[in-house]
Amino acid sequence: MLIAGFQKTSFVDYPGQPCAVVFTPYCNMDCVYCHNAHIIKRDAPLIPEEPILEYLEKRAGLLSAVVISGGEPTLQQNLEAFILRVRTFGYAVKLDTNGTKPQALLALLNKNLLDYIAMDVKAPESKYDEITRSSVDMDAIRRSIALLRNSGVPHEFRLTFAPQLT
Repeated sequence: MLIAGFQKTSFVDYPGQPCAVVFTPYCNMDCVYCHNAHIIKRDAPLIPEEPILEYLEKRAGLLSAVVISGGEPTLQQNLEAFILRVRTFGYAVKLDTNGTKPQALLALLNKNLLDYIAMDVKAPESKYDEITRSSVDMDAIRRSIALLRNSGVPHEFRLTFAPQLT
């Protein structure tokens, strides 16, 4: 899996769990308020996967979870394989997503690979394209919301408070 950033320890990214955070590059949105804008572009510098997996293996038992964030992780071809490797170390896995790829979410949910999911709801529907600076399939967003609500997997929907924009 392509990786653009790695935070070795976090106490805020997975509710109630000490975790590490892996940031994937690239995104299919370009939100005006993105806090990870430096990793969503195609020229984002990449970090090798193996040293991160080695670190996670050594920290198993000290950390209890791994968060996969981005960018947009569901754009990554090898996301499932990465999650499977991480789970062999005994970690719970949280996915942060923008919800644009419900088929990818469904595949991960059907294989019971996710322990927690956070989906960002970027804007009111009427302003989605403007805020994300992209053409968003709102049916995909609605399908992802329904998937999470009916999944039985703990989840949250996050909103960015930006009254000047929304």
